[in-house]
Amino acid sequence: MARGFTLVEVLVALAAFGVLAIAGAGIAASAVDSHRTLKRTDEAVRELQMARAAIKADLGQLVARPVRDGYGARQRWAFAGGPDRGPNADEDRIVLSFVCGGWSNPDAGEPRSSLQYVEYRVANGDLVRVARPFLDATPSTPESRTVLLSDVGRVAVGFVSGATRAVEWRIAAASGGPWPDAVELDLDLAALGRITQLFRVGPA
Repeated sequence: MARGFTLVEVLVALAAFGVLAIAGAGIAASAVDSHRTLKRTDEAVRELQMARAAIKADLGQLVARPVRDGYGARQRWAFAGGPDRGPNADEDRIVLSFVCGGWSNPDAGEPRSSLQYVEYRVANGDLVRVARPFLDATPSTPESRTVLLSDVGRVAVGFVSGATRAVEWRIAAASGGPWPDAVELDLDLAALGRITQLFRVGPA
């Protein structure tokens, strides 16, 4: 005569199945979280590499060329960098401003110079590259804004010259120098933590 399972055996089997199911769900959730973390880290590394290439290109082609603001006033500094400069943390804070060369103009498609006025700003937790198509601006001159790094907690700029390091560097429009040997960016990135990058300065 066939014998079925007892109630105790059924309960034990269900309990074992429940334990295995919970363990499997935990492993699956951990795998999903790991995948998301890996993807977020991969995207952050890719973003950092692209930002580094853009900054390296800019700082490698500096030009001591004075510019005028949108109201015709000549700016005092041809190159300026240092602590965040801005009215408050909710608005753009400029950490670097300069003129650089190397702005390509294929087949002279636009009537403009190869020079470009550039600012690096911290805005709403992002490191933003701001550029304008004309060095001497007017009130209607447009700006192009490119987010280089997102979720930035802090941006500190340093300047290396020989064996010395400064937290601020200014080059008057009329002086043409001296330039620092390198610019250091100290960043706190949400996905990568603290990152320090050093960029050689190469006046064109």
